[in-house]
Amino acid sequence: MQVTGGTCASAPVSGTIQIVQGSPGLTSLGGHQSGYALVGGINFPIEDDAQGSSFEGISIYSGSNGNATFGGVLWIDNDQAAKVTNIESNSYPYLMTPDYQSAYLFSPGPENLNSGILYGSKLDLSGQAVINCVNWYSGNDFSLEDSVCQGYENYGYKISKAGGGYGNVTLKHMHDETGGVSNAIDPALGTAGMIDQGYNVVRTGPMGFVNAWPIVSTSTSGQALTVWYLVYRHGSTESVPIPIAYGNVTDPSNSSSCGGPCATTIKYFVPHYDGVMTSPDSADILRVTAPNMVDASVIAPNGNGNYLVANVAFNATNCNAKGVCLWIDSVAPGSLGNYNVVTIDANGVVDPFYPWIEFAPGGLVMSNAANTFSGPFSGWPTYSGTYVCINSPTPVSIPLFTINETATLGGIAGACLATAKSYIFLSPPGSCCALYPATFFNNAPQKGGIILGSPQTGRLNFGMPNPTLSVDTETIWDSNSSLTEQVGYSGTSNGGFALGRRALLPADIGLGTEGNGSGSIVGLQIHGGTDAINLYVNHVPDNASWLEQVTPGGVAIATHLNQGATGNFAGTCMMSGTTCTITLAASYMHTPGCVATIQGTVVIAGACNVSGSTITITAASSNTYTWAAMVFGNPN
Repeated sequence: MQVTGGTCASAPVSGTIQIVQGSPGLTSLGGHQSGYALVGGINFPIEDDAQGSSFEGISIYSGSNGNATFGGVLWIDNDQAAKVTNIESNSYPYLMTPDYQSAYLFSPGPENLNSGILYGSKLDLSGQAVINCVNWYSGNDFSLEDSVCQGYENYGYKISKAGGGYGNVTLKHMHDETGGVSNAIDPALGTAGMIDQGYNVVRTGPMGFVNAWPIVSTSTSGQALTVWYLVYRHGSTESVPIPIAYGNVTDPSNSSSCGGPCATTIKYFVPHYDGVMTSPDSADILRVTAPNMVDASVIAPNGNGNYLVANVAFNATNCNAKGVCLWIDSVAPGSLGNYNVVTIDANGVVDPFYPWIEFAPGGLVMSNAANTFSGPFSGWPTYSGTYVCINSPTPVSIPLFTINETATLGGIAGACLATAKSYIFLSPPGSCCALYPATFFNNAPQKGGIILGSPQTGRLNFGMPNPTLSVDTETIWDSNSSLTEQVGYSGTSNGGFALGRRALLPADIGLGTEGNGSGSIVGLQIHGGTDAINLYVNHVPDNASWLEQVTPGGVAIATHLNQGATGNFAGTCMMSGTTCTITLAASYMHTPGCVATIQGTVVIAGACNVSGSTITITAASSNTYTWAAMVFGNPN
């Protein structure tokens, strides 16, 4: 923003101040169409517009004037080889208000031929609740390692390609921590770890992003865990559900069950306004409550269900000039409206509305770089919980990431919440989340020592099997990936799905271990969707040239049935008189069935029986012919 037009003379003479955009490339001045603020005290002590600048040992002091403030520390303009090491804050003279939030490291954008590139290391970005760590709009590369980002109020990192760009963000060996902070825009909004608007991000090291979830109700007497979600709308199009708050309230309409008013105030932030044709104009507030206090699992809205609390418009009645909107939920569980959650198929051809998310209280908040309706793979906005490992080896503008399985929901341990499609990359132990391996070597599907009671999906979980139930080691085809990514659970010792898994569905395809329900492993289990499991050898699968097929209707074999060795399940013997015997390679656990016939054109009645590993064939009359017998298991 720039302010031009001269000065305002003393009364009664009036002057004019004209407010215009300072950053080119934007289509509107501000975010909410309901008011603007002129903010002072936001200068940076260092602005870099040179090339190859190096900054080391920056210490910040407030000086003698307690009212003076900075808008950050280091501003990078067009330096494409900037380096900074050893920032230390000895005091905190930064501006942090609902109108302006400072950040230690800043680059304005939009992307151009000389957009800023910054490499930082050994930085103590400990803001003590008065500054964020990074606000990066350059569109170019940003790298930070061996540093601390903590005490941030709104977000640890905000990285954006809203002004274009082709860069990537790399974080290595970082320590993130929120501390006792509250959002400068509104304390009820929570704090985000990273807000990513279109960047590819690679994060390695022992930690993931850390956020602070807004807790809207802390009553625990007879109340189950409830999570609220927001669906941004533009006309008839809608986004995926994005979690915005949680609390312990089963029935917001019941004033007595909470030991006081149960009606819950929900606050959320309006996404960026970038023109009437593509901006969100309203939102749906959805609600999901765990089944009870014992089973504290919450599965995010998916498919069709009774989720809807209300549809709310973005107007002055519901939202203030800072973009903070409020709704009071007093809807009884039985009065929630029926709702169809937007779906995205495996190819991304069913496109919802993708809002440009400026803020949501997640560990990693992933967003497109602009509001859009197009696809496929056009920046599906995805939201996840706290601990997140990130790998993005492909040079595209869609964030790719690996979810770690030990996220927290506002201090309550839980699986990552993800509400849209995402690319899941496997992360070997120690390469990404050393303390919390993402998908390899996870132990049994249980938590708090409680064995779960239904078969569950898996993602290459090579670890201790569960002898009580069936567990996928690898779910080869997830028939409802949106549902899988939305599974969450509480960190208490009560029920719920562990490690972000969900119950298996008949249409899933996978392999794993099978428990007998009594503490023993039966063996390998293979399940193959709703139609068939086909076996091919030396042929491309074509749903026709299989050699063996298993369907709900039976088993079909399209090749010879051969024994591996004589006596596996059949054999022949030469009769001399009315009997002859065949020796099986091994006896059956139970008495098997048996059929026998003469080998030739003569018809003689015959019978057979099995005792141990011996088949005895008995003929109706004496003969010297060759007889054949085949046995089959018959546990009944």
